[in-house]
Amino acid sequence: MSWAIKVYTAERWGNTVPCPLRLVVNTYHSCQHKCGYCYVWSLKESVTSRSGFRKALLHDIERGKQYGISSFAVEMSASTDPLQPMEKDLGESLFAIKELLGNGFKVLIVTKNPALLLDKDYCWLLKEPNLSVDVTATSLREGSAEGSILNNNGPSAKEKIKTIKTLIDQGKQVRARIDPVVPSVKNFRGQSEEDLKELVGELAKAGVKLVISKTMRLCRGMPKPVVEAYYDYYKSNGQLLGANYILAADIRRKMLSPIYEACLKNNIRFCPCCDVDVFAGDRISTCSVEGETALLNRDIML
Repeated sequence: MSWAIKVYTAERWGNTVPCPLRLVVNTYHSCQHKCGYCYVWSLKESVTSRSGFRKALLHDIERGKQYGISSFAVEMSASTDPLQPMEKDLGESLFAIKELLGNGFKVLIVTKNPALLLDKDYCWLLKEPNLSVDVTATSLREGSAEGSILNNNGPSAKEKIKTIKTLIDQGKQVRARIDPVVPSVKNFRGQSEEDLKELVGELAKAGVKLVISKTMRLCRGMPKPVVEAYYDYYKSNGQLLGANYILAADIRRKMLSPIYEACLKNNIRFCPCCDVDVFAGDRISTCSVEGETALLNRDIML
């Protein structure tokens, strides 16, 4: 491999996380959505394509085939949105998806802009059995004056849910990510119990069958106002795990319980992602896509 395709590193979340052994492709540097809680754009505000990306990707695909890993799932993307507005003009993600699918890889799109998949240049992807779609929506307050830290430059949650329903009606199953769940501290308002239950209810109406969620981790790369507001709270009520502060187990359980309960009520499967430790013995699912390797990231940790 060179640098276009990397192994998804879950070590920063701890050595017990249930993440599948998955590859990742980030087609852009930074992200135009600029979510209030995200470190990606905070560390690099200018959003650009990656010089030499297409050549590097083709090189990595050939290497992947030689090493027999072309059946692995590739997540697009872990550190940017592959379908952010500039994608319509540049098409770097579309190029990558075509090449990966054409060479036997499974592709998982993680996006806040699912409407691009209905565009004439992208809609053929909905018929691809090896393409999976995850859409992130954190609150029905996204895109409103009450959105606070949950706001971003992308479509509102209500717009995304409308698109999710259209995609599902056209035969492409869509998974939803309520990620992250954010505590309310000082001037920043996270999701309330009512917010989360209402959101799950709307996702259920759209036809979603799996919700993936985790609580917010705090790292110093996040926007300065967020770090300053949350640092004392996380330090007093959590622990440092790698480069991230995570909240205590009882707090994380309380924050995610409304989603879990709403999923049970609406007959939706629930995956607590990196917070699996607070749901031992509960009815939870994994985030694995169909046909993905059974190997877990932690299986290869040293």
